[in-house]
Amino acid sequence: MRWSVVSGAEGVRLMPAIFPDLLPGELLYSAIARYSDMLGYRNSIALLRDIVGGVGSAITSPVLPGNLARFRERLPPSFPFTLSRLIESHTAWPYYRPFCSQVAGRRVENAMHSPSGSPATLVKTGRGVVQRCPWLRFCAGCVAQN
Repeated sequence: MRWSVVSGAEGVRLMPAIFPDLLPGELLYSAIARYSDMLGYRNSIALLRDIVGGVGSAITSPVLPGNLARFRERLPPSFPFTLSRLIESHTAWPYYRPFCSQVAGRRVENAMHSPSGSPATLVKTGRGVVQRCPWLRFCAGCVAQN
């Protein structure tokens, strides 16, 4: 792992020196997987420790990750995305938001920022309406284009 040392209001800390560019429309989960492959992580515990400083993080949700404030803090200073832009452009939240009340929406957004939040559990789908798939799906046409 390559680290850079940064001094700030909270003292000196280590941050990952690199992180892959996010592709347009790419989920953050995908970029984290590319980062893991790029640096040869052998397990998710080490990866989570390095990107958010701990293991018990909700960032592992592919659709609505949590602990994003901590994740963003630990990225290189040159990383071009704000926390809001990460959520808007690289999570599925914009697709869920229209179906949530304002109050529920604020709870989900707060959970996405928080290290103890679990935003995916706050967004409920009706039983039998959306069947859960145990794996991620992809568009074969998109893969062929890449």
